Amino acid sequence: LSHIFKGLVPFKDLTPLAPQTFEKIEGKVVTLDYKPIFHKGQEKKLNKIICIATDITEKINLEKEAKIERENAKRLGHILEHPLEFLDLMTDAEEVIEHYIKNFKASKPNTIFRSFHTLKARFSGFYLSRTVKNIHNLESFFNEIEDDWSDDNIGHVWNLIEKIRFDHSEFVKANRKLLELANNTTSNFKYDANPKELMKKIENDYFEYHKKFVLTELSGLFQQYISPTKELADQQDKLINFKVENSDILVNPKKYKDCFETFFHIFRNAIDHGVESREERIAKNKSEVAELIMSFESMPQKNNFKIKIKDDGKGLDPDNIRKIALKNKNLHHLKLDKLSNRGIIQVIFEQGFSSKEEITEVSGRGVGMDAVKTAVEDLGGSIKVMSKVDFGTTFEIILPLFN
Repeated sequence: LSHIFKGLVPFKDLTPLAPQTFEKIEGKVVTLDYKPIFHKGQEKKLNKIICIATDITEKINLEKEAKIERENAKRLGHILEHPLEFLDLMTDAEEVIEHYIKNFKASKPNTIFRSFHTLKARFSGFYLSRTVKNIHNLESFFNEIEDDWSDDNIGHVWNLIEKIRFDHSEFVKANRKLLELANNTTSNFKYDANPKELMKKIENDYFEYHKKFVLTELSGLFQQYISPTKELADQQDKLINFKVENSDILVNPKKYKDCFETFFHIFRNAIDHGVESREERIAKNKSEVAELIMSFESMPQKNNFKIKIKDDGKGLDPDNIRKIALKNKNLHHLKLDKLSNRGIIQVIFEQGFSSKEEITEVSGRGVGMDAVKTAVEDLGGSIKVMSKVDFGTTFEIILPLFN
């Protein structure tokens, strides 16, 4: 805290040293985030720190449930594909466990270790994580005690094997129908549950779990940008109505995380370059409050979706962009004189282009739009910009919908 307020080290470099979680509430998972408030007119002098506590318990629980369901689906599929191997594993496991329960005292530690280690690898192949964990605990204890085969250690090993036996027995009881199906799949007897039909049902059930626990409604991923975008507008004494429209498009957020994070460059530039001051907007007979609207459109024929980010600001002046670009030798290969007005405004995506002469903390280094384009194209998508002077600017991004 003392270093934070001295201002010798950037705020963002010190926040990782602060607590990231709050662990005083039993049964809750709470994350901590920190936002700086600087003295007015002194952007480097810290005034206050906001600590934001977020309860993510439900999210963590849903992720755990999703993981369990994914594991269940994988297990069922693998059992139906390899029923004979599964039945052999069930039989071998019972024989090994019963053998050591009956002949425990006469057994050597390294023999017990090897037998269960082999079983662990086979259980792992069928995604039986609970049994795998129990055997792993047994192995860890053997590594810990090494050759110390004292009465206390023998008793503890017995308890660990008993735990493996109990959980295995519970699994067999809970999955009798699955064992029957595996038995019938390996025989010539007709069974009323067709394995292919069951596999199809498993796939459908897995999709439903994936949809419920993994996929996220697209527009929800951008709600987090509304507040910081409005804060940027406040810093420049501008008013903005940032609206993220709802959609019915479901995506896996992990696939798009890096790409979507770059979109803040678009929001930031809309404030810094696009939206006029209150006085300018009034002079142009515009509402004092600028509009920034984000919308989404599904393109199922091509397995894509479209994102539009539109503002009603001053727009992009193609003549001004051409003039600035001509001053940059690194852009001369684009044959700027021959580009149409529609083509010249796409130059904003080129590396190093910036229409702002002064470099500020908000913008001016010419790296923002280039980063967006790179991130979009890395996913196999495309981006273009359309604009009309004094009427606003629209970014149109098309991205593949990953299944």
